[in-house]
Amino acid sequence: MSSTIIWAATPTSSSRWQKLVSKTRDGSKVIKKYDTAPTPYRRVLDHKDIDDRTKDELQKQYDGPNPAELKRKIARLQKKLLELNSLKKTVERNGESK
Repeated sequence: MSSTIIWAATPTSSSRWQKLVSKTRDGSKVIKKYDTAPTPYRRVLDHKDIDDRTKDELQKQYDGPNPAELKRKIARLQKKLLELNSLKKTVERNGESK
């Protein structure tokens, strides 16, 4: 998906990203409370001008492998390989000393 599609889907003013939930006045002080802003991914999916095919492709990418989980899995496997390698060296040393 090209970046032009994402830029076309994003609103031009940040006021459309965060919805004003409440506004109260205490003397001269105005307290505004905003709703949480949607992520760029959610804004693209909610945008009416983005075609369904593009949204489906984005959904597939989003649901794909989690990079953080892949890194943790690789680290666990590397640790296991190192343990097996050191165990192999220990067995080889013990076998030679007999």
